[in-house]
Amino acid sequence: MRIFFRNFLTTLMRFKTASVLNVLGLSAAFAAFVLILMRVDYERSFDEFHPGADRIYRVEISSPRRNIPIGSYTPTLPFPLAEAIRNAAPQVERVAIVDGRDRPLNVVAEHRGNRNIYRETTREISPSFLEVFGVTLTDGVPAHSLRDPGMALIPESMARKFFGDEPAVGKMLAPAETDSLAGIRQAIRVGGVYRDFPRNSVLANDIYLPVGDDERDMWSRSNYHLYVRLSSPDSREAVAEAISRIDYPGKDGKAEFRLTRISDIYYAADVLQDNAPKGSRTSTDILLAIAVLVILIAGINFVNFSMALTPVRIKNINTRKILGSPAAALRVSMTGEAVAMATVAYGIALAVVFYVGNSSFAQYLTAPLGFGDNGGVLLLGAAVALVTGGVAGIYPAYYSTSFPPALAIKGNFGLSPKGRALRGVLVGFQFSVSIALIICAAFMNMQNSYLTDRYIGMDHEEIVEVPLSKKIFADRKSFVNAVKSDPAVTGVSLSMAPMFQDSYDNWGLGYKGEIVNFGNLAVTSGFTDLMDIRIAEGRSFTEDDDRDGSGVKAIFNRAARQAYGFEVGERLEFGPGRWIEIIGIMEDANFESLHKTVGPFALMNIGDTRWSWLPTAYIRIRTDDPSPVLGRIGKAVAQLDPNTLVDVHFLDATVEAQYRNDKRMGLLITVFSLLAIIISMAGIFGLVLFESQYRTKEIGIRRVNGATVSDILGMLNKGFVGTVAICFVIAAPAAWFGVERWMQSFAYRIPLYWWVFALSLSIVMLITLVTVTVQSWRAATANPVIALKSE
Repeated sequence: MRIFFRNFLTTLMRFKTASVLNVLGLSAAFAAFVLILMRVDYERSFDEFHPGADRIYRVEISSPRRNIPIGSYTPTLPFPLAEAIRNAAPQVERVAIVDGRDRPLNVVAEHRGNRNIYRETTREISPSFLEVFGVTLTDGVPAHSLRDPGMALIPESMARKFFGDEPAVGKMLAPAETDSLAGIRQAIRVGGVYRDFPRNSVLANDIYLPVGDDERDMWSRSNYHLYVRLSSPDSREAVAEAISRIDYPGKDGKAEFRLTRISDIYYAADVLQDNAPKGSRTSTDILLAIAVLVILIAGINFVNFSMALTPVRIKNINTRKILGSPAAALRVSMTGEAVAMATVAYGIALAVVFYVGNSSFAQYLTAPLGFGDNGGVLLLGAAVALVTGGVAGIYPAYYSTSFPPALAIKGNFGLSPKGRALRGVLVGFQFSVSIALIICAAFMNMQNSYLTDRYIGMDHEEIVEVPLSKKIFADRKSFVNAVKSDPAVTGVSLSMAPMFQDSYDNWGLGYKGEIVNFGNLAVTSGFTDLMDIRIAEGRSFTEDDDRDGSGVKAIFNRAARQAYGFEVGERLEFGPGRWIEIIGIMEDANFESLHKTVGPFALMNIGDTRWSWLPTAYIRIRTDDPSPVLGRIGKAVAQLDPNTLVDVHFLDATVEAQYRNDKRMGLLITVFSLLAIIISMAGIFGLVLFESQYRTKEIGIRRVNGATVSDILGMLNKGFVGTVAICFVIAAPAAWFGVERWMQSFAYRIPLYWWVFALSLSIVMLITLVTVTVQSWRAATANPVIALKSE
């Protein structure tokens, strides 16, 4: 063992450049591998933490009548369907109702004499929520936690924020407003504290309230998500068929139900009107593929560097063979050196991972990066490091010890056709990977830029979004007048909910004897002008519509007209003596993410009705310096309601948040692709070093016979040019297939431009030519007499 370590240290010290390049390349590869696996494990383990997660499913429907085409689904269902599902099949153990709408609420929590205001999201659930999801209460009794309408469940993190180390159960949370979007008019009592859901869950750490009875018999409104816990995963299809047989008011004869396992919701790309966190399985697969490719490239580089050292190590190896060292012992020793080098590299990689986990780059990985949270990943990384060192060290060890001393002295051992063919295949693999990664990264970045730059049927720039309390809304004229008095403000309008969310209210109303479904957003006059939404037919809302209590006015989009045949002047029933008048048709606009196509949608002016609660203000400003304007708007909010939280921000931030996950994933793929390309190009350095070592005599003879430096460089570059061209033919179709699959998750996407493929080829070709030329320059310009003499 002592001899092994002595030889290992001797190798490191004697061949410093190669050793440093080896260790740095492997360290970068191992660090990338571990970081990528942390992210992949985070995404692939979404909602796996629930007890019996394989038996928890969300009920989803595909219904042409609701404009949910066959092949696409929605989880938004009517409240009373829960009871029908509970009785539909004996395999259904429990059914949980979860409100699909986010309901923001400003609450006051008192702690040690201090009254603090917090803005949190509330959501209604049925008491069976605890049983279906196996929720653990750290404080409180499950059977009593939601027993009364005025009770609530809060997560541990929120309990600590509200009340410090004091017990939270029994404490009161008072709405900061006299009324609220969540429908709370009185203080609510904490009935239980639940353990926070991990970040990789479709369940949010919200305030959960017991579901009310307002919609218990309302089949026409679909605002709830229904989850079932089955007796066995094998009963999923039977239960879905049983649910499909349920007959209820307004049901579409072509409706089709399915059950989606909770751990699959994150990747479900065919679901509309869903506010659950979403990811792309294709993006995750690409990221995982990059992790594997980085390791393979680093291993190939390890082999190439080791082979490049053969000319200078061959004398030492043959001397040891002459002195009696068996070839097997030499091979074990050299393989051990490679494993030791890989181990050192993995140790450095762990230091890099620790640093990244505490840097700003960690936010782009999203996943927890602590070593305690990723024990399995770290063990797998260690195993990969050992295997990489062993596999990458075996071939050079066998190759270097396979030559008879006499042959080594003659210097012909480097011209083995099989050896050169293998090195060509390895480098060809690196070229193919580099070209494919450049193509994929380019298209992903272009698509992500397209998401934020594409015209979506409205102008959301220079729009300020401001949440309003009930108190401010009651005195909205004062608020609007105060804001409009600012010369930088050009328009103000209010809406029922924040824009660009993934799930708006969905209404099902009678029209010509059928039920039609559409998403909708209630707004006041001036909204279409504020957002620059073009009215194709009819008119927009007026201030008279704001005051009109006789009915609801609606502006439908072209998608609704195409789906249902709406005409201006027609009415839709939504109750006895209650109707919606269609006053206009607007051009299609994307009120949701560009991952989804534009479906039937309506802007509605509800006038002076019982729904007149519009808690979000939109303000258009025109100024070169927005900060003072935002400050004045915030001051107006604080003056009208000192007890509310002031939150003034640009709508662009909301739009940006829609694609944050896409952009983060695109950035990760780009960064790690770039790393793979850099490591791959370093491999080219190793191969050129190998070639120049073995072709020294050939180069000297060519120079003596009149070859110029440019001739020599052209000869050395020629083989690489051909290799790159062949690799492009292999890589381009593979990259096209991967990008095409990834693009399928977007309803609106860029074309697969041919020039991106050509540019990728040009980039790799240029880098290769520069690398080969720079590395070969010394051999091409050396004195040929010295080269021939040394040979």
